Amino acid sequence: RRPEVQSLAELFGGPGAGDAVEWRMPENHHEDSPFHLVRLPGDERLAAQIANRSKRAPLANLS
Repeated sequence: RRPEVQSLAELFGGPGAGDAVEWRMPENHHEDSPFHLVRLPGDERLAAQIANRSKRAPLANLS
């Protein structure tokens, strides 16, 4: 999942956008939880483009 999100960020956000994606675990997460919080470069448009292209799970821009 991480490589997919980073590749889509690069596709829609331009060169270097994939490297700017930040991942973290939610507070009080269960260690077996597959969920992460993702900070994307740019505005909400990038998050929407990635979510629409991925079609697996909703993403939110946390900036």
